[in-house]
Amino acid sequence: MFMLRALGLATMAGCLIVSAPTWASPSYTATTYVVSDVSADGSTVVGYPGNRQPPGSTLIVNGVPVDIATGGLNVLAYGAADDGSLAGGTIEGGSITIGSAMYWTAATGWTPLGAPDGTPGPCDTTLNSVSAVSGSGQYIIGQTSTSLGVCRTRAYRWDQVNGFQVLMGSVPTYTTTAWGVSDDGTIVAGVDHAGSSNQQACYWDISGTQYLIPAAVPSRAWGVSHNGQYIVGESTIDGAWVYSVVTGAYQPIGQLISWARSGAGFAVSDDGNTVVGAHNEGFSIYADGFIWINGTGLRDLGTYLVEQGVPVGRWDPFNTAHHMSADATVFGGTVGTALGATGGFVATLY
Repeated sequence: MFMLRALGLATMAGCLIVSAPTWASPSYTATTYVVSDVSADGSTVVGYPGNRQPPGSTLIVNGVPVDIATGGLNVLAYGAADDGSLAGGTIEGGSITIGSAMYWTAATGWTPLGAPDGTPGPCDTTLNSVSAVSGSGQYIIGQTSTSLGVCRTRAYRWDQVNGFQVLMGSVPTYTTTAWGVSDDGTIVAGVDHAGSSNQQACYWDISGTQYLIPAAVPSRAWGVSHNGQYIVGESTIDGAWVYSVVTGAYQPIGQLISWARSGAGFAVSDDGNTVVGAHNEGFSIYADGFIWINGTGLRDLGTYLVEQGVPVGRWDPFNTAHHMSADATVFGGTVGTALGATGGFVATLY
């Protein structure tokens, strides 16, 4: 499916956080929202309305609905704390991202993260966005424009106490982007744009020190396991891959569809043995979702779910899983067409 966090293709306002114990197991639940995060235990998912879905914001934790007032703001949520106490999102403006990173709590409502230097500057530092939220709820990551050194878009890690930590690249004058974060916030995965065409997958530790991942360029890091021990992503040469932060071992996974530009890993289990992702089919379209299991190899995701007894029903080629629980028993993702995501799904094995 489309890499919606990167493109901001959904145009409806609002977000939805749902407590998952209401799901039957095994089960397949079609949703009107795109699933943008799944907690480590699978008990909470967060999402935003798909294309052509009515706007609105709803929070449901442990079966209790709580209204989220957006104040008329078109906020799309891209992550939440595992307990639903905090969510992060970006204000979208029609089909164009006007970019204002926001966080939500019951006490504050939707509140801007602000700017790295505290005030807007010549680089328009208020034009920032959210990619993900740590499971602990302490950290939010994303991209922000900053004039640090030179005016560029750079990755950041943010918390309510210390504000922004700008995550620099191997060449300080180039762009960096952040897409995945561990539950404790210590590992942030993303891309070092150290050149006009050489995108290099990378990650940062809690100090902000950057480490390059040895994936053949161009490459991107999309997801981090909940425990922060594994990172997954894509490479035009290697296809999807999984990387161990602990040992430094890099394992190409490849792709199922030979004509696709590449395979892309989006989420990985805490033991590193299960990866879900999709195929980069050009024009920023990610489709034909897959699952990789160590020792078994790549499988079509829809086929795998059916074999596990999940009552999938219709499975569209544009269905992809972007997130899963730490033990790879709860999956969340998108459903849609070539024109965009119309909604999402939550699938549970047991």
